[in-house]
Parts: sequence; C-alpha cells; structure tokens
Amino acid sequence: MSGDAESVLRKRRLPNMAPYAWLLLPLAAVGALLWVFSESRAPAVAPLEMVRESASGGTVHMAGPPATSGSANAVPVQEGRRQEVLENLRDFHAVYKQAGARMTVLAVDDGAGEVLARRLGEALRQYDLGGVSNADPTAAGASGAGDEPPPAILLFCAERDNRIARELLAALEPYLAGPVSLVWDDALRIDQLRLEIRGVPGFAESGEALFHAEVSAPP
Repeated sequence: MSGDAESVLRKRRLPNMAPYAWLLLPLAAVGALLWVFSESRAPAVAPLEMVRESASGGTVHMAGPPATSGSANAVPVQEGRRQEVLENLRDFHAVYKQAGARMTVLAVDDGAGEVLARRLGEALRQYDLGGVSNADPTAAGASGAGDEPPPAILLFCAERDNRIARELLAALEPYLAGPVSLVWDDALRIDQLRLEIRGVPGFAESGEALFHAEVSAPP
C-alpha cells in the first residue's frame, strides 16, 4: 500500500474532535466548581452545638475546665492554647476566605472583660478575621429569659450565618468557657459578626477566661 493510501486510511480512522472542543471549557468549569464546593464546605472545626434555640436566637456552651472559681486578675494564656487558637483560625480562614467572615469583639467591662476582648481581637486580626472595637454595646439581648441572669456573652449574627458563626466561636474555644447567647439580626452581613462581652470573667491557671465559675477577689 502506497504512502498516500495509508494517509487517507489514517484520516478516516481518526474522528475530527475540533467541533467538540468547546465542550471542554464548561466541563472543566463544572468540575472546578464541584471541587471548590466540596472542599470549601468542610468545616474548619466542628461548630458548637445549640443547647437552646428560639425564633430570636439560641445558646451554645463553650467548654472549659471544671473550675469552681477563677482569678479576678488576668492570667497570661498558655502558649499551647494560643497556638491552638491560631491553628484553628488559620484553618477557618482557609475554608471561609471567599465568604469574608469577620467578627468584631467589644467588652463592657474595662478590666478583665477588656483583657479578654483584646486577646480575642488580636488572634482574629492575625488572619484578617476581625478585631477588637471600642464601640458601645447594643441594648438588644441585655436581659435574661425569665429568672435567668443577663447573658455574659452575646454573639449577634444573621440566622442564615449562624453555622459559620458557631464554627468561628469553636475556633476561639481554648480562650474562654461558658454559655454564649446568639441573637439573630438578619440585617448583619457575614463580615459584621459582633461578639459582646458583658460579664466579668475569672481566669483559670491556663489563662482561659471562665464565665461559669465564681470570681475570686484579687489578693
């Protein structure tokens, strides 16, 4: 068989794929979107579970040591806890970078509460996830339900963003312990999460701020 004949046969055997090349781009885009979606929705840390929920908000509990009392004097946080928080926030930022989640922290108390607010704000700022604010707290959520005391910590966020907000709280859990009241405000964007520290914490030996223990008087 001559060379010309072989060339003709080869052209007949191989289909021309040029007309279908335009399909590659949308297929690649769909694949990329599926990959991003599956990867980005993996939680950085497990979100704190709701222990109480209502139409206006809910309550989560940040776990801590079984301490019955804490020092009124601020205690430096242990390096291991600091590193754990930073690693949690790094992972959170990697997952929710495109969402643009940010949290502002403010405290009513200018003593121990302010120390905790600065500690949280500095950690958040490391990964552009928020910071501390000197703004006045809102009046919303100031009273407790029934005979319960007013909440010591409130987190304001849109209900639609509460899972992300609870994941961010979980990332900060090594720094504080106690109940946190979530208040829905659907006017807030994901970059307007607001954590208000209204109670006065005690501090464990590890530096963790405790809102479920009696605060011992300073020496």
